[in-house]
Amino acid sequence: MTLPKGKIAVCLHHLRDGLFLPFQSEFVNIFNHFSIVPMQLLSNAVTMIYCLIKELRRRRIPWDIDIFKAVFRWEANPRLHGCFVLKGRYCQVFCPEGKVLPRVQG
Repeated sequence: MTLPKGKIAVCLHHLRDGLFLPFQSEFVNIFNHFSIVPMQLLSNAVTMIYCLIKELRRRRIPWDIDIFKAVFRWEANPRLHGCFVLKGRYCQVFCPEGKVLPRVQG
């Protein structure tokens, strides 16, 4: 299926997992920076990006693609036919009291 020029396709699971219409500016920034389209994202990648956006907003940290690249990395999987897997560069656990536990490499 070929879409008309200027149109893109999204899946229902994208909309359930944090992608809104119209797209949040942070998602547009990611799509443009990495030259990808929504259909190349797995559902969990949308959720991970959405959670990062929410956390940055909660902490009043302005969006920056460099923050995204510091937190995540893309991994191509040939079995996914052009889709990308989004992986965390590391995992950090926060205690309820605000104390940070040691990083867990992942």
